[in-house]
Amino acid sequence: MKQVLRIAPAESYGEIRATVHYLEQPSQEANFAMVLVQHFGLVAGKDDGEDSAGRSRGVLQSVEATVARAFDLSRETFRLMRERGLIVELPDPNELNAERDKRAVKRRESEDV
Repeated sequence: MKQVLRIAPAESYGEIRATVHYLEQPSQEANFAMVLVQHFGLVAGKDDGEDSAGRSRGVLQSVEATVARAFDLSRETFRLMRERGLIVELPDPNELNAERDKRAVKRRESEDV
């Protein structure tokens, strides 16, 4: 993941602080897929026949198959959530901030009069 390190004085106490700003962020769908990868990476297996005593044997899925399954599950889960109206659209914070800034300018202008 791309990130940038910002070193600048803190607003209080005159301290110098380092802050990491991520330039990339996984979507919620990707985060959910990563949770599934963690789960299936430990438990996902497939039938591998029987041992000499007739007991069922299993082997772990390949890494590729585990990751593919996790992303398929994540994609389908989010598709169904969208279809069923369970995903809520949020306003753009930049638009909200722009509106707030406009109101602040108008308020200052009216106070100056």
